[in-house]
Amino acid sequence: MPLPWRTSAPCWTRIVTFTRLSASVLLRCPTCAKVQRFLSVGANNPWTLRILRPLRFSITSAGDSAAQILQITDRKNHSGSPWTVDFRQPISTITHDYAIIARFQANMTDGEVMVVAGLGSGGTESASKFINSASYMKQLTSHAPRDRRAMNMEAVLETEVIGGRAGHPTIIAAEFW
Repeated sequence: MPLPWRTSAPCWTRIVTFTRLSASVLLRCPTCAKVQRFLSVGANNPWTLRILRPLRFSITSAGDSAAQILQITDRKNHSGSPWTVDFRQPISTITHDYAIIARFQANMTDGEVMVVAGLGSGGTESASKFINSASYMKQLTSHAPRDRRAMNMEAVLETEVIGGRAGHPTIIAAEFW
C-alpha cells in the first residue's frame, strides 16, 4: 500500500548529508515507529541496484561489466538510454550527471524505501539537494497526478557538472503509481 507523501516527508528531511558516499540504512522514524524505512544512497551500492531493478527507471552498466559506463534505463522506452555517463573519460570532461530519486513501498524491505542515487557523485549530490528543497519538491508535484499523496514515485534528474561540482537539478522524467 502506498504511503502518503506528507506523512513521510518529515522523516526524510535532511537525511542525506553524506552524498559523496554510498550507503544503505534501515531507519525507524520516531514519529512513525511502526513503519520501517530503508534509505539507499549512490549508484555504486548493490542495494540501490537491486531495489531499483523492477521499477520503471533503473541503473545499469553499459558494455562491459567493469561499470565504467553507467546509465539510467527506462523500461517504457527501449530505444536506448540518453542518460549515460562514461567514467572512462577524465572526470574534468564530464559535463552532465543523472540521478534517480524514488520513494515507494517495497516487499524486499517490508516497508518504505527512499533512493537517492546519482550515476556519479555530482548526480547524487544534486539529488540530495533536490529532496531537501521545498521549491524543488514543488516542481515534482507539478508532474504528479492529482491524487499524488497516496502514490509511490520515481523520477530521473539531470544536472550540469562544472569543475566537478553539481549544478541545479532538473526533472527529466517521472513515474507515479
